[in-house]
Amino acid sequence: MSLVRPSLASRDGPRLPPGSPGSSTINATRDQVWEVLLDFTSHPLKVFGFSRNPFVRAQNVADSKRNPLPDSSFAEGLFLDITRVPHPPFPLRRPATFEKIIAADKKNYTVAWELNEWYVPDKVLHAERWSMVWDAGNGQTEYLSYEVFSGGLAYVVEAVMRKGLEEGFKAQAQALKARAESLNAMD
Repeated sequence: MSLVRPSLASRDGPRLPPGSPGSSTINATRDQVWEVLLDFTSHPLKVFGFSRNPFVRAQNVADSKRNPLPDSSFAEGLFLDITRVPHPPFPLRRPATFEKIIAADKKNYTVAWELNEWYVPDKVLHAERWSMVWDAGNGQTEYLSYEVFSGGLAYVVEAVMRKGLEEGFKAQAQALKARAESLNAMD
């Protein structure tokens, strides 16, 4: 499951959702996967640096005024300016979002950002995207990504977008796997 019911989605509560979010076992080292995960500029249709992601057409690190910054500046407190692909198409969704980076933890190989739009108060809808990688041994890495929703519209988001989100997370995990493994094969 790629999204969590509001009762499980609290800033102080558990971060891991039940079910099966986007995940993959990747034949590359954790450092190689991490590098691909944070490489936003290498490919034209990109998110996490790999192409053909069903969620996103462009993603850039930015300051609070949406001025682009180099990918290497990815850090807590900065922002991501994300051009999304509505999936499924939803008339109330904007094609772009501005998200605040809330975790950029190289030591634990974890990144996260939250919706940061003035027109969507947290009580109405709060969304956090989490991605992490860890060493699975034998030159393999496990990847996990999920989104946590809370607020009054969380159930509406789940009802309307659940299938598309689940498909998108699976496709995104496979795209990361393909990109990281192709780079690993070149080394």
